[in-house]
Amino acid sequence: MEYVKGERCGVENCRSNRYYVEDGLWFCRNGHRKEGRIQVEEDEDAFGTQGKKTRKKREARELESKVYRGPRAFHLYLQAYQFILRKQVHCLVHQKGLPAELEFVVRDLWALRLQSFKSKAEDISDTDGQSLVFSSQAEDTDASEVDSRKSRGRRSGYHAPTMIETLALCYIGTLMLRLPVSVGDFIRWAKREEIVYFRAVRWVPMAVKSRLRGQWLEALDSVATLRAEHLQQAVLRLISLFTTTFDIAMPPLNHSLLLFSYIKGLALPLDLYPAVLRLAETAGVSFTFRPSSGLLTVLPEVQLISLLIMAVKLCQPLDSIPRYPQSQVEPATLLVDWATWAAASRDPNVSESAVHGTTKERQSEIKEEDVFKMTEYDIDDYLGWFEQTWVEKGEHKLPQQLLEMFPTDPSAKLADKPSSTQSFNSPLSSREDGIKRIQETLACQQIVPGVSQNNVNRPGSYYKHFRRGEDMSSTAKRLFQAASDLIGVSIETLVKSVFALECKFQNWNHEEKRKEVASLFRPASPDDMNQQL
Repeated sequence: MEYVKGERCGVENCRSNRYYVEDGLWFCRNGHRKEGRIQVEEDEDAFGTQGKKTRKKREARELESKVYRGPRAFHLYLQAYQFILRKQVHCLVHQKGLPAELEFVVRDLWALRLQSFKSKAEDISDTDGQSLVFSSQAEDTDASEVDSRKSRGRRSGYHAPTMIETLALCYIGTLMLRLPVSVGDFIRWAKREEIVYFRAVRWVPMAVKSRLRGQWLEALDSVATLRAEHLQQAVLRLISLFTTTFDIAMPPLNHSLLLFSYIKGLALPLDLYPAVLRLAETAGVSFTFRPSSGLLTVLPEVQLISLLIMAVKLCQPLDSIPRYPQSQVEPATLLVDWATWAAASRDPNVSESAVHGTTKERQSEIKEEDVFKMTEYDIDDYLGWFEQTWVEKGEHKLPQQLLEMFPTDPSAKLADKPSSTQSFNSPLSSREDGIKRIQETLACQQIVPGVSQNNVNRPGSYYKHFRRGEDMSSTAKRLFQAASDLIGVSIETLVKSVFALECKFQNWNHEEKRKEVASLFRPASPDDMNQQL
């Protein structure tokens, strides 16, 4: 007899689980009948069977997420990044007047930059995307958190391009064309929102933003203040990449035109121009990038403006000690009135904000405690800037009656703001007026010819070295601060660069004196004796 294993019988506490079929009924091994279970034989002619239902099998479709992940998200981020870069180049060409060739140069540089992401884009995963390090995120975080993020990024072997690199690529493009554009110009344009940088995610189409995850949108949303030297470091990193990886030789800085723009930007006399070129020739400064050093003090722009400050300290001393040139052709013949320079070299945007409210450069740095000091015009300007920067365009879910209570259109702004009355002591509204004012107050120095007067102070005597900002006078500190803001570095970096060049010139001067003394005590050669006879 064949038994089939099944569930426990349970009749009269029977524990058997073996069953057999007899006359269509099921019985356990102990003979107990299994109620409710009948064995039916299949009819050979399939008589009395019910109809079968057949359904068409549908193809299994995977639910596609609206938000991209992995390499697909990275590729979309690069497309949005490229879109912002193209917007920046368009502003530089059509608004700043730079040549159209800049677009082709930046496009080629971006193509080279993309080559470093080809192999990394295939290895990125969802976990890699969470450990990315962006400059816009790292600027306002503490050092320990930044180091931990960077270590995670290095372990994953992946680094995404940052928003500050868009400005660095544009600057390198101007450098390749040898245009007289400074890094400080890009910093000022970005802070004043004259080119796309602050909250650049606003310019990305909504169809693209809806597909990107939070960390990618945060990378495009550059809300942190662009501080000094951040752009300089980004430029140095990209130049090092192009030099080492692609063997691209960067041209030297167009120091002739940049020096003229520095003198004009600092509202200094044009007589300093040949003095700076002479100092550069003596020091052997080539104004080329040396990315292997990694120091900001050896950057071409930093060295150029350091030589300009040295020329100012030699020809236009910052103290009240009188110094007299020997001839009228010396750069020290005309003396700058530093009190007039301090008033004339003030930033026109800062002076304008004192009367007409805050500027865009300052609005991104406003804090809670600054609100109590703001006038009605400042608040109006700030709210207008906030609406333009943070409020999304399009339909609102709020009722129209509620929106009409708080109009934000330009016609709802306050009345005309008061205009500033310019006088000799009032802040200037343009850099050209400041240069004219300084030129009008230049005083001619008294000429003391001859070299025998030992008690006459000459230009360059009592030269003061500054190793720290605390050692400077108020005039010197104002000059160093204006120069550092002009090129986009900190005042500490500029002080170190100037002091390093001064030490280099001091060593050169000692070497020249040593050679001169050695030539006096050199024994006479036979040729010299024959000439004397």
